[in-house]
Amino acid sequence: MLFWRKKDGAADEPMRPDTWVDWTLEVAAYVLIAVSLASRSYSPELAHAPLTLAVVHVAVIPPLLMRGRTNALILSRIAVAIALGMLIHQRLPIELQALRWESPRHEVLTVSLTGLVIAAMAAALAGQQIRSPEPSPEPSQDRRFLAGVTAVTTGLVLLFILAMWLLINGVMVATTEPEGRFYAESIGAACMVAQVGVLVVYALTANSVGRVRRLALVAGIAMAVRHYLPPSGGL
Repeated sequence: MLFWRKKDGAADEPMRPDTWVDWTLEVAAYVLIAVSLASRSYSPELAHAPLTLAVVHVAVIPPLLMRGRTNALILSRIAVAIALGMLIHQRLPIELQALRWESPRHEVLTVSLTGLVIAAMAAALAGQQIRSPEPSPEPSQDRRFLAGVTAVTTGLVLLFILAMWLLINGVMVATTEPEGRFYAESIGAACMVAQVGVLVVYALTANSVGRVRRLALVAGIAMAVRHYLPPSGGL
C-alpha cells in the first residue's frame, strides 16, 4: 500500500519541544509566501491549474486526515516544499540595492529579498542540526535522513553546475566570446536549485504535524490565490 499506518500512535508529534528557531523558520516561510504574492512576475499558464490542485491536495490532506500514516506525512512535507518553490519561482525578485556588484560582462548582479531569507533559513537549519544531535523516534530519523539526502543532492547538483559553467565558459573565452558566458542567468539558475533544496530540507525537518498543517494550509491557499492574480510589476 502507498500509505501504511504507523504503530503506537507515534504520529502525534512533536518529537521535541519547539524552540525559537522553529518559530523563526516558520515565520520565514510565511514571509516567503507573502513576498511571492506581493511581487509577481507572470500569470501562470492554464496547465498550472491541475498542477496547483495536485500539489495542494497532497500537501493539505495527509496532515488533516492521515496523521497516523508516516509516509503520507512525509509526502505532505515534500508537497509543501514544492508549493513554496513554485511560489518563489513565480515571483518578481525584490532586489536589495545595498547588495549588488558588477560581473565581468558588466551585468549588475543583486541579491533578492527572497534569496536573503532562504540563506538565513539555511544557516538556522544548519545551526539547529549542529546543536541538537539528540536521539529521536524513528519517524524523525527517517525525515532527517531524507533531508540529508536532499542537502547532499543539492550540493552535488550545484557542484556539477559550477564544473559545467567553468568548462563552457572556458570554451567560449577561447572561441567566440572573449568575455565568457553571461553570469546573471547562470547564477540565477544555480541559486534557484539551492533555494528549493533548502525549502525541501526545512519542510522535511519542521517540528510537529501541527506546524506542517499550518504551512500546508497557508501555502495551499497562497497557490490557489496566486493562480488568479495578474503580474504585479514588482515592488
